[in-house]
Amino acid sequence: LLGEINVDSAYYKQLTSSGKITSLASNFFFKKFKVNFGISSSVSETMVNDFESKSQYETFWTQGGRYTTNGGITDWENSILNNIDLAIVEVDGHSIDEVFAQEYFNDISTDILNIIKIHFNNIVDDFYSRNKIVGCMSPYYLSYDNNANFHSPDMCNNNPKENEYYFGGSILIEKPLHDGSEKLFKPNIITQTKYCPLSFKNFSIVVGDRKDFSNRYYKTELIFCASTLPPTKLVYFGGGFSADINNFVTNNRYCSKNFKQLYLEKSDNYICESDIETQDTIRLSVPFGGLIFKNNFVGLNQTTTQRCPSNLERYPIFITQDKYTVYVCSKLKNDQYEVVLLKEPPFIDLLPIFIEYKTTSIPIKHTTTTIPIKQTTTIPIKYTKSIPSNNTNKLTNLFLTKIILNVLIIFVFFN
Repeated sequence: LLGEINVDSAYYKQLTSSGKITSLASNFFFKKFKVNFGISSSVSETMVNDFESKSQYETFWTQGGRYTTNGGITDWENSILNNIDLAIVEVDGHSIDEVFAQEYFNDISTDILNIIKIHFNNIVDDFYSRNKIVGCMSPYYLSYDNNANFHSPDMCNNNPKENEYYFGGSILIEKPLHDGSEKLFKPNIITQTKYCPLSFKNFSIVVGDRKDFSNRYYKTELIFCASTLPPTKLVYFGGGFSADINNFVTNNRYCSKNFKQLYLEKSDNYICESDIETQDTIRLSVPFGGLIFKNNFVGLNQTTTQRCPSNLERYPIFITQDKYTVYVCSKLKNDQYEVVLLKEPPFIDLLPIFIEYKTTSIPIKHTTTTIPIKQTTTIPIKYTKSIPSNNTNKLTNLFLTKIILNVLIIFVFFN
C-alpha cells in the first residue's frame, strides 16, 4: 500500500457525518504525507482541521509514527515525520476480524472481505517478523513508552534500567543431591538445551523434590534466563498459571495465542512463553522482571525484600510442591495502543487475489465518479495507469484488475 494520499476534507466530513467511519474502521487520512501501512481508530474531524492549519494537532499519524502535541513541531519531530524510510503499525487492541467486521464494510462481499483479512494479517505479521524491535518502543521492554520516540530522542534509552531484564526463556531440570547428574525435563525454547542463550545469565528456584526407592533425594529447579543486553533472539513472556491460580495475563488457566505452555513436571503449574514474533505475541506479552519467592526477590541481583523493582507489580503465577506461592514482577499494559517503529516495510502484491476471483466490480455507495471518490480528491498511487475516457471491452483483465485493486485500497482506507 504505497503512494501519496491527498484527502479532500469536505469528502472526509461527509463520511464522518454519515457515520460511515467508526472506531473499529480502518482509517487513514493525511495531507501530503506518504503512507505505507496502518490501522487508525483515532482519526477525527478535528484532525482534518488541524492538518489544514498545521499549527495544532490532536493525534498525528505519519510514516514516522504517532505523536500528540498542542503546539508547533520540533526539529526532532519534524525529522521523524518526514523520514521516508520508516513506517508505523498501530494495533488498537482489536483482532483483524473485529477491525474488518462485515458490518463496517457492508459494501464489500464477504468473500472479498475474508481475502482482504487474510492478506492484511499476513502483511502485519511480515512487518513484525522482519524487524527487530528494541528500546522502549518494544511492548515487552520494561520501560515501554509508546510516545517517547516521537517527542525526544533522549526519552527513549536503549539500555534497561537497574533490575530490568530481557527475557530469554526458562529451563526445567531435576538434580540428584547424591551426585552431579541432571535430568532435563524442559529445554530452553531457543537453545533447546539446558543452557541459556548467549549473553544471558540465569537464576533459579526449587519448585519440587522427591525421594526414590533408595532414599536418594532429587530437587527440581526452574531456571529463568535474563539479560541486561539486547538479545539477538526475542522471547516473549506470557505469565503463568496453576490449578488454583489464573494467568494474570489472560485471566484464565490458559496461555495466550502463540504461547507455549511449559509444564512443570509432577505439578499442575505452567509457564507461558513464545519465540514467535507476531503482532498478537507482542501485544499479549508482558515484561519479566524477576520473582518474589519465599519472601525474597529472586533475579540477577537478589535481595531480601518482598517488593518488586519500581514501576513493577507482583502477580502470583503458580504454587510449588512445598506450597510456596511464586510471584512474578511484571506489569499489564494499560494503553490499548501498541505502536512499534519499523523499517523496510514490505510491499505485498494483492493483484493475484483478484485475478483468481475474476473480480470485475466492487459496489461502493459513493459512486458519483468513475473512482468512488469526489472529483476534488486526487490519489496518485504507484503503478496506477490513467483511465481512458471510453472504458471499452478492449481493456485487458489485468488492467481492470489493477484499477479495481486501487479502488479497493482507497475504500479500505476511507472506511
